[in-house]
Amino acid sequence: MFGPHLIIDGSKCDTAKLGDRLLIERILTDFPRAIGMTRIGGPYMFEYQAPDPAYSGVSGLVVIAESHIAIHTFPALDYFTMDIFSCKNFDHEIAINYIREKLSVGEMDRMLVQRGLSFHGPHHGPLGATDELIDAAREREAGIGVTIGSIPSDDPLYPRHLEAPQAGKMVWPAYGVTPDAGTYGADAVQVAGGVRGGARVIPANAAAAGALAAPGLDPVQPMQLNPTASTSGVLDRLAVMGGQGRALGRALNRWEALACTNAPVVLALGPSMIAEGARDLVTDLLHRGHVAAVILEGEALLGDAYESLGYRHYVHEDAEDVAPTHSAEEWALAMAQITGWLHFTETPTGAQVARRLGIALGEAGPRPGILATAAQLQIPVFAIGATDLAQVGLPNVAVAADVTTLQMLLSQPDAGLVAFGTTAAVATFVGTSANAVIAIDAAPLLGEVAHVRTDAALALPILATGLVQRLPKRHRAPTPDVVPTEERALQPVG
Repeated sequence: MFGPHLIIDGSKCDTAKLGDRLLIERILTDFPRAIGMTRIGGPYMFEYQAPDPAYSGVSGLVVIAESHIAIHTFPALDYFTMDIFSCKNFDHEIAINYIREKLSVGEMDRMLVQRGLSFHGPHHGPLGATDELIDAAREREAGIGVTIGSIPSDDPLYPRHLEAPQAGKMVWPAYGVTPDAGTYGADAVQVAGGVRGGARVIPANAAAAGALAAPGLDPVQPMQLNPTASTSGVLDRLAVMGGQGRALGRALNRWEALACTNAPVVLALGPSMIAEGARDLVTDLLHRGHVAAVILEGEALLGDAYESLGYRHYVHEDAEDVAPTHSAEEWALAMAQITGWLHFTETPTGAQVARRLGIALGEAGPRPGILATAAQLQIPVFAIGATDLAQVGLPNVAVAADVTTLQMLLSQPDAGLVAFGTTAAVATFVGTSANAVIAIDAAPLLGEVAHVRTDAALALPILATGLVQRLPKRHRAPTPDVVPTEERALQPVG
């Protein structure tokens, strides 16, 4: 191609406009006419919701008979980039002023490149371009921000391949086509680090409050359909809506804030969470360093051991409101095998029971889950309200020691508890020790609590996926010892 190529980088804008897909679409629709071009396709619009919200924004392209006009906005960074390429000469100052006015741009860099000067085609001059383009290029050559031809290799602006050790790599999350935070380097999560001096940084989906709105009221931002959004991106949008969608989005933001520190995060699962399919999700979170300790309430402890032995929970066909169950025969077989592993000379703590089971299941279980993974990674697991332990030969467990250890863990600065579907038993066990609590479909807990009433079995996979899209891995905080260093030898079955 040949002709002028205008490149614009803008900042200090009205960031609400940068995040308004409909406004960007109208701008692209009208832009060709404003600069004397002919629109033949589009605008083609994409709302880009990245796992790292700082890089979310709106992208759009309009095809013109002369070539194209494209824009990419990053509202959270108060930045956009745009390019206009045409095989017909145009008044670039009109184009610059048009976008400056439409997006309220306070700071702008622009570069005008004359492309195709070496192109030798029909109806072109001996230098390879039309006389009109050559004259225009020469006229602008002395202007600021204009580059004609190629950049010499010794020029400071010459493109160079960066091989810095901290360079990011592409990570493609499940259900998404957007790179994770690691793509942008180690400092990507620090939004302010990518903002130019004086730029205003507000959420990409923030809306301006009404002039008469009372203090403390946040405007609701309606959500637009985006078929390419990541789970993290959808939750980012939900956080500025109303209802339980808002609560769910804000819960992820709180969980992410906890994960960004080196403080321990304790994950508590209610009695039905394993039967409802949460086991492998939590196992993955353990491997990724997102969990420093686990609380398994009620049947969750033996439920994980049951599935680790290769058995399954079942749901009634066409009866989603009925809790999952297990086969009585399979359960009896599993409990008999588990009983053989749980011979103690004195009353054990719940954490000791969990660790003993985890070690055994890691060696003998065909489908290792939470207990086996936790034992392998030295992550404590606490059994709360596990009254069904009597069926595996443990009518009593020493609860007091577990309470002390867990409260010590949760009392660390910035430590947090994330509870899914737990009952009052966990609230009693935790007490007032937790500084930050996220409770999803759980009985009331003390502390700084974010409540979500969404079904826990629905919320956990959504929040866990959003979390690992934003932070794929986390350095796990050290946890206190909760079991003896020398594990007692396992007793044979029978």
